[in-house]
Amino acid sequence: SVSTDLMQVMESVKKIARLDFNVLCFGHGRPLTRDTRTALQKLIEKIKV
Repeated sequence: SVSTDLMQVMESVKKIARLDFNVLCFGHGRPLTRDTRTALQKLIEKIKV
């Protein structure tokens, strides 16, 4: 399913960003295996809700 609640999505993304991880896997597409933390922080800054 797709979330229509952008605020809730961003809260979830921020929770993930606080975790210690090296690989980030999604429901669709390829996993991020390099610079994952940087990519996630860029996403947070880009969407900024």
